[in-house]
Amino acid sequence: MQKVTFKVGGMTCGHCQKRVQKAILESGGVTKADVDVSKGEAAVEFDETKTNLDKIKAAVQNAGYKA
Repeated sequence: MQKVTFKVGGMTCGHCQKRVQKAILESGGVTKADVDVSKGEAAVEFDETKTNLDKIKAAVQNAGYKA
């Protein structure tokens, strides 16, 4: 299991937070995602045999936010 925290740009409210969290969790291989709007970041725990940080960031970008 790998844990990583990265910046997420463009979030302004709780709806944004939920949308980013949902995108991360649905990207596959992610076991935990904590998204913090006030800090503008996401803390993610994932199985590195199933996904990687680039794929997770791509899911965030496909949801309309900067990663």
